[in-house]
Amino acid sequence: MPIFKEVMKERRIGPRYRCNFTVAVEVEKQRYDFAAHNISVRGLAVQVSQSAKQALAGLDMRLDVGDQVNLLLPSADGELPSILARCRVQYMRRLSQESWLMGCQFIDLDAATSQVIEWLMSSLESRHN
Repeated sequence: MPIFKEVMKERRIGPRYRCNFTVAVEVEKQRYDFAAHNISVRGLAVQVSQSAKQALAGLDMRLDVGDQVNLLLPSADGELPSILARCRVQYMRRLSQESWLMGCQFIDLDAATSQVIEWLMSSLESRHN
């Protein structure tokens, strides 16, 4: 009897691209930087250190599934201030004792934020081709 390997079906609306830029969260005039892991048109996954997660929890920001978080994305021209993207935490996965992978879905995108995400996606797509 032959054994068939099930082919994994892509369930995402848009492709996901590995990336290497920094995003940040600002809470009470404190800035916490996260390394972006991958991005798609619908969301972003970032690596969060355990120390940042604990510091944010002390500021009443737990980063639990369903929580809303405002991420500062790099602007297309690299100038400050960065572009604010409203997101909802979709998952938190422990990578190690010292870090987590936080998956964020973009919500309520305005035109400026959508343009930055499109710019990031196109620059990453050109590198992958």
